[in-house]
Amino acid sequence: MSDRKKTPAPGIADTQTAPVEKKPRTFFSSWQVVILLIAMPFVAFGAYYGAGLKIKTGFIELNIDQFVHQANQGGGASGSSGKTLDVGELKTKLKTASTDLPVARVLWFDDRPNNNVHLRQSLALIGVFCDSYSNGDDAVQAANEVHYDMVISNGWDHDLKSNAPKVKFLKDIRSNNLSVPFLFYSNSHANDPDIVVAANASHADRTSYATDVLNWVVEHIPASKAKP
Repeated sequence: MSDRKKTPAPGIADTQTAPVEKKPRTFFSSWQVVILLIAMPFVAFGAYYGAGLKIKTGFIELNIDQFVHQANQGGGASGSSGKTLDVGELKTKLKTASTDLPVARVLWFDDRPNNNVHLRQSLALIGVFCDSYSNGDDAVQAANEVHYDMVISNGWDHDLKSNAPKVKFLKDIRSNNLSVPFLFYSNSHANDPDIVVAANASHADRTSYATDVLNWVVEHIPASKAKP
């Protein structure tokens, strides 16, 4: 009887002669879990800071300095009238306790809302919340259901190639609210004759400059939200 050790047949792996126990598959290794746990607080902080708010214990601190910088630069949008906003003036007007948020609420109608997203984010830095609508009927309905401190609309309807829908929007707003501050903001159409006539007839303001929008909102923050 031969003492030679048997060798596996050709094509058969050595593991078949000595089976190896397989470990159950896991989705994350231990070091990956540790990294995720470390990263989560930073991700959460980034989400809040990206929205324009600093989180502090017990209340929300508004980033007034950053807002003023953006207001003076046009809020990340094109167009500056040269008008600047004073930090001290704004700080004396606003409260920063979370119970006072929002300091103002704005209804913003624009059929291309992405055109002014930077301005709305800038306003969030001082606690001014904007409800944005791309449909005029929906915006009018919102105005009838919610109290807004201000209304902003662009002047030009890009689909219809006309100012008429925005002029109608102003008239619809004024039919229910004669006193709410109203601003036409349009880079190229704020001085169109029909916009000028409508604004003058309905006591509305108009501008082509992003800096003016932010300054106009600050000017019209309700007195009840100002410091005594």
